Amino acid sequence: KTTENVYLSGNLNAGLSPESEVWKTSGAFTTKAVLTGSVPISFPLAVTAADNQLQIQYDPPTGDGSPVELTLTEQTYADIDALVTEINTQIDASTILTGNVEAYNDGDTLKFRAIDGESGTEITLRLGSNDILASLGFTDGQAARSEEHTSELQSHSFISYAVFCLKQKKAAI
Repeated sequence: KTTENVYLSGNLNAGLSPESEVWKTSGAFTTKAVLTGSVPISFPLAVTAADNQLQIQYDPPTGDGSPVELTLTEQTYADIDALVTEINTQIDASTILTGNVEAYNDGDTLKFRAIDGESGTEITLRLGSNDILASLGFTDGQAARSEEHTSELQSHSFISYAVFCLKQKKAAI
């Protein structure tokens, strides 16, 4: 399990009050899983029954996730924002994906990301029954994983310990 809190505390047992600091590492030291489309989407984008599905697999580090098939509404999407809204509507309809994965527009590029960013979380795109992945600039099996930056966390811990020691020394003087 990933470290969520780092507690640094101490008392030199010399009548000094203990100093404590707590850091939440849920986002500060983790790179979230992000999938980026490889080609720009041509708009307007006509989505039909022949090409309106994709699968998103959300795998938290605590267990295996199953792919969830999303079916986009058959219509012509005028721009990326309309498409992102529809994809997020379908994501929110899934009890597995809602609150865990989202689609977003990053400079006219469609991206998917894991919201929680817990280290080890993976999202994977898979072909749907009536596949639309290629039209969106993604490939079957394209995956991204959230990673914790332990060296940054360790560095932050060493700095905090040094501050702790300075606070104790200053209090003793």
